[in-house]
Amino acid sequence: MHSTSPSLHVRTVAFATSFILSCIVTGCGPGVGSESRADGWERATPASVGFDPELLDSMTIAIQRQRYPNVHALLIVKEGRLVYEQYFEGSDVRRGVGPQGHVVFNATTRHDVRSITKSVTSALVGIAIGAGLLGPIDQPIFDLFPEHAGLATSSKRGITLRHLLTMSSGLAWNELVSYADTSNDERRMNRSTDPVRFVLSRPLASAPGADVKSNAGFPQLLAAAVQRAAGRPLLEYAREVLFAPLGITDVEWVHDSSDVPSAASGLRMRPVDVAKLGVLYLNQGRWRGVQVIPASWVEATRARQMELPIADADSGRHGYTLLWWHSRLQTKRGDIEVLNASGNGGQNIFVVPKFGVVVTIFGGRYDAGDYVTEDILVDHVIRSLR
Repeated sequence: MHSTSPSLHVRTVAFATSFILSCIVTGCGPGVGSESRADGWERATPASVGFDPELLDSMTIAIQRQRYPNVHALLIVKEGRLVYEQYFEGSDVRRGVGPQGHVVFNATTRHDVRSITKSVTSALVGIAIGAGLLGPIDQPIFDLFPEHAGLATSSKRGITLRHLLTMSSGLAWNELVSYADTSNDERRMNRSTDPVRFVLSRPLASAPGADVKSNAGFPQLLAAAVQRAAGRPLLEYAREVLFAPLGITDVEWVHDSSDVPSAASGLRMRPVDVAKLGVLYLNQGRWRGVQVIPASWVEATRARQMELPIADADSGRHGYTLLWWHSRLQTKRGDIEVLNASGNGGQNIFVVPKFGVVVTIFGGRYDAGDYVTEDILVDHVIRSLR
């Protein structure tokens, strides 16, 4: 479905007709979905799982009319079924390449997921720990990189995997300036011949565990640790333990200057595949009965680990966990807790355990710094639940 279709009503009727015909052929009953494409998803109508189709239609129209500018894709999953899947069009910018012009998006369009990559890296850490390839989450990070032991000052020896996963190691890091600025530490790391050493060499600005500060170097350290522990390229390991069990085959993971792909923002995936990652965190790490991520890791990730600084205007509303955001939001259906994998430009996986819902959004609002996608979640998706 595309936003260039002449009539939203025609699209809605066409989807419902297709669904009914499929049920006639397969014999499925009311509210039961069917796989309409070879992407591993069971599909259902929104009404069959408790959504108001008319309110979802109004959301589609609002996006098409640019009330929420430059949204590229929006998918809703409930009860394990894909119930809403809409693709739009707009401008895009590819990481490391530049502007892509005006793009008409569809189900097969690969898209930058930006910092959702961090959350994927977290899943791989959890899988590696569960498999015994890595030590416990409170293992000192310098134990994993003994060749850099000379950088381990007495104050930095206490930095653990947990501190990296919660963005709270205390290492000095500057991502507040534009990536085009040569003083941007993420840019400096990406151009370094040894990114691990670059990150570990940063001085300590605060005590480990004291506060949250965004640092693209932390997932890079974690990815390097997983790749080393697995004894093979990170993408190869990820394909085996994470992507293959989910039926995901169309993945690109770009590199910068090292043999470890960019663990902060380098993944490019399809929306229908990214949504499956959200289902894992809704269903205790399981996909269709298969335990992909340890349930204990998912439980720890769904619990808020760090609060944002008190000075932050949204203190209490947003916190941080294991390379995911944790939000407490007010809605007309009551307060909800949301686990959010978030990437620059409007890339989001919203996991809402209270309602058993996963919402995946892709967009092109790079460096906008607003909560447009959160507004879509609260003002439309949650509101549409009966």
